[in-house]
Amino acid sequence: LEQHHLCDTVQELLRAHLRNKNPLKGDATVSAMLAEKMTGNVTAEECVDIVTWAYDPHDAEQVVAELEQVLQPMPHPEPRRKDPRETSYDSFISVLLRFQLQGVEAHVNWLVDALHAADKDADGVLSEEEVTSLLADLGVHLSDDDLQRLNPHGHARVTFSSVLSVMAGHNRPEGLPDPALG
Repeated sequence: LEQHHLCDTVQELLRAHLRNKNPLKGDATVSAMLAEKMTGNVTAEECVDIVTWAYDPHDAEQVVAELEQVLQPMPHPEPRRKDPRETSYDSFISVLLRFQLQGVEAHVNWLVDALHAADKDADGVLSEEEVTSLLADLGVHLSDDDLQRLNPHGHARVTFSSVLSVMAGHNRPEGLPDPALG
């Protein structure tokens, strides 16, 4: 779902970029240009504009640094082009998806670490006591619906994937060390 959302967003931002750079072109022409870009190459300028529009300045700087790895010199650049580099549309999307995945991993790493610490017998499944202790240690209070989703079949054991699924929408509790900071 997130991948489709990202692709749709990039497509619309590229459409807006093309429309902005070609104000006298009609919608059909801009759509044809967009289709050509999506099956071919996008310029460094287009990539940077899209990243700048889609991300906050700190994240945009990181994504642009990643883009440097995939941008290649154009075979026949226009003389007035500021940055005569390009990459395939698919490579551009891949850079964005990798960045997004890194963000998701950073968001859940704290929870994975907490799950491993709570799993006293290291079997990848938490007992009801381990779950209760984990939630108390994290200072997390789940709704009745979330508690039901943790253990939908009423077993005395809760899987890591159930906890990750339920906790995905929760932020790292205050005071818990941030693994991204070392």
